[in-house]
Amino acid sequence: MVQGPGGIEAGAAGHGERERIIRLIRLQRPALLGYLVAEVAAVQPGSQVMLARLAELLYVEVLRRYAHHLPVGQTGWLAGLSDPQVGRALRLLHSDPAHAWTVEALARAAGVSRSALALRFAELIGESPMHYLTAWRMHLARQILQENRYTIPEVAERVGYNSEAAFNRAFKRYAGVPPGVWVKRDSRRP
Repeated sequence: MVQGPGGIEAGAAGHGERERIIRLIRLQRPALLGYLVAEVAAVQPGSQVMLARLAELLYVEVLRRYAHHLPVGQTGWLAGLSDPQVGRALRLLHSDPAHAWTVEALARAAGVSRSALALRFAELIGESPMHYLTAWRMHLARQILQENRYTIPEVAERVGYNSEAAFNRAFKRYAGVPPGVWVKRDSRRP
């Protein structure tokens, strides 16, 4: 099981989940898997690229089907995406993480009250919308910092912080060190 920002979980939890995912793949086998097998057999220029993209498509399709068939009471990021209101809030947070989001603005966009969204979000995702947003921003900040194309103030602005000082404090809480130290450590890794 892999856990990402905001407690996003990817991977099957146990044997029963693995069997369920295999059944979901079999539902899609005729179209996508048939094409995948044909591409493996036809060794042509560009086959590796095609296989990589087909594997990505298969992965997305499995996630879609898994999310669509989640049992009642399931929690986690996919359950949140499947919920109409929480899913809308997640899509907004991911599409524009630099926006000055509030729970009130997210709730208004999702068509529910602030308290209803906060409660449902915490039930499904395991944390508040604002904690999730901070974790998502910090995840994005680490990715951007690894690219070494932007200064720390530019990264701060890109992920929604109006001041470098506020960004530095948030990053240190998340990563354990300020962004400048983190960049130096990351640049020494092989």
